[in-house]
This record gives sequence, C-alpha cells and structure tokens, in this order.
Amino acid sequence: MHVKPTRLHRAAAHLAWSLLQRLDDPGLTPAQRRWARVALRYYIARWDLLPDVLPGIGVLDDLLLLSLASRVVGHHPATPPQDLSLLDLEQRIELTLTGRVRTTAIAD
Repeated sequence: MHVKPTRLHRAAAHLAWSLLQRLDDPGLTPAQRRWARVALRYYIARWDLLPDVLPGIGVLDDLLLLSLASRVVGHHPATPPQDLSLLDLEQRIELTLTGRVRTTAIAD
C-alpha cells in the first residue's frame, strides 16, 4: 500500500490479521474459510471497487468486506505485531493464499 495509513487502514489491517490467523482453524466450515479467503484476496488487490490509492475512501470497500467476512467467520480479535507494516501484512496474506509473494512493484 503506497498511501499514508489512517485509522481506517489500521482497522482493516486488524480485521485482515484476525482472518489470516483464523484460516488454519479446524473449526471453520468450508464456507467460512471461503469467505475469509475472498475477503483477504480483495484486501490485497491493488485495484478494486474503490482503489486503495484514493485518499480517505479507498479503504472503505476493503473494510466493509473484511467486516462482513469477520462476522461470517466469527470475529476473534487479533492484533498484528507492532513491527508488522501494512506491506508486510499484504505480503504475508499473499504468501498464505498463493504460496508466493508478488515481486514486481506496482506503480502508483
């Protein structure tokens, strides 16, 4: 993410981290696991309904989908480590979902 993080970005990151931590939960149904994976894929997408580079509103669609997925999965708050940047979080999500990390930079 190439924008200055706001409270909304941090809220989305907390929800994304919580969903990421729940992916390995054996108690999740296949439908709950799909919801979590779809929301996490959407969160790391560079261009979505409201691109993240739009100041102030770019994270709203991510936050909405992450919130909805958290309700479906069952919200278990988890705080990301203090030293984990938003870019590191996105890379960790991508590695978990695809087994690889994007190596090419996306120009803003």
